[in-house]
Amino acid sequence: MLAVTGNGLALPLYTQVAGNTDTINYNLFYRQDTLTNSTVAFIGADVAFKAFKTGTFNKNSVFYRPGFTSVSNLSPNVNDSASWSLNGRGNHSVYATTDITNTGRPGNLFQGAPDIGAYEFTPAVLPPAATAIPDTIIGGTTQSYIFATDTVAKIAWPLSYSGASTVKMRQYSGEIAPGMDLMFNYMYFYVGCPTLPVSPDSLTIYYRENWKGTHLSENSILFNQSDSGTGFWAFQSGSRTNPVTNAISMPYYYSGANYTYMTGSDRAPVVPVKLLSFEGEKVKNDAGLIWTTATEKNANRFEVQRSFDNGKWETLDVIKAKGNSNALVSYSYTDHNVFTTPYAHVYYRLNAIDNDGSYTYSGVVHLFNQPKQKAAQFIVYPNPFADKFTLTIKSIKNDKVAVTLTDITGKEIYSVSQVCSEDSDELIINNLRQVKTGIYFVSVEVNGVKSPAQKLIKIY
Repeated sequence: MLAVTGNGLALPLYTQVAGNTDTINYNLFYRQDTLTNSTVAFIGADVAFKAFKTGTFNKNSVFYRPGFTSVSNLSPNVNDSASWSLNGRGNHSVYATTDITNTGRPGNLFQGAPDIGAYEFTPAVLPPAATAIPDTIIGGTTQSYIFATDTVAKIAWPLSYSGASTVKMRQYSGEIAPGMDLMFNYMYFYVGCPTLPVSPDSLTIYYRENWKGTHLSENSILFNQSDSGTGFWAFQSGSRTNPVTNAISMPYYYSGANYTYMTGSDRAPVVPVKLLSFEGEKVKNDAGLIWTTATEKNANRFEVQRSFDNGKWETLDVIKAKGNSNALVSYSYTDHNVFTTPYAHVYYRLNAIDNDGSYTYSGVVHLFNQPKQKAAQFIVYPNPFADKFTLTIKSIKNDKVAVTLTDITGKEIYSVSQVCSEDSDELIINNLRQVKTGIYFVSVEVNGVKSPAQKLIKIY
């Protein structure tokens, strides 16, 4: 932790660090002077903090006020929301097994995420609301939410919507999401999100490597959201995780009235019969559902329920439960011809009912009522490019197109979403003069189907 509460250098270095191969990481930097409060200063020049995070050099470091108790007492003030800039953002060490007060410090991913600095603690107040960029919602664009120079979330707003100035997203770093059943894999972070004014085209939340928790494989992580009204967590089978960018994305995100928390998990941690899995698949015009219980005790039956808006539910059928079992028990159900309806989305859940009449809802399985679409073919030119390039994309008729430019480490440099007109299959990506010279990759996603990335070279 390198913080200056007055004017001065947060980290004095005699040479520029661009290209430095050192592995200094998981630090917090801060300087208070208003003229350069967004920079880390070097002797001879002030360098923007984002430029300072290059490669492995401070990749996971942050720039934010640390939330000390006072200038003379450097223990974290748990009642200061700024202390969240320290919580769960440190790295694991086999040497530092306790903090300065002899409190145990997490030594591996399973045990948790350590805090930056000499103290292990948990803030007692809400995290600060992440800064929205841009600060107003513009239909057809993606809004980023930033805290302590880390990206918390990105929301792609539908083209037709322009309304509220922003929404308040809060990142709970280093903490297990409330209500998670530790029988299933879980992560050490979650994002608080109010009811969104409209269901966005997609919503992405971001995590750090030291928040992976009990997940041995990041490919198994699914987008998971909680309903504060019922208390259950609903994993989204249509979500995807990018282990390179540490992003968990949910296309066609549904903004339910009570959906307040989001995290990553491998299964919805609910149902009294210890549900091991609940999955669905579109098979021609039918929806095939399969679920497996790990144990059952006094279980009576399962109600298979369906919804077309994830709000109003109807019971399709009742499946008799095994009753009492310590072995795996599998069940299946087919919802015939459901994909002949005009609805774009269909949702399923289980109502597990015990012999005494008590019941618990499972997580929600979300299936899309649309045929699989082939990845779009595209051509990019000129290559190399200077300040802009053009994409020629085949077979686009008012489809929604998302273009993403990443560097060789997988870091997102630029992204844009828009709807192409019927009489044009070309997209011009401009305003790239400030992008540094180097090798980049451009990828195109049409209606949620991503095409293989192509290499681009940026010159002068």
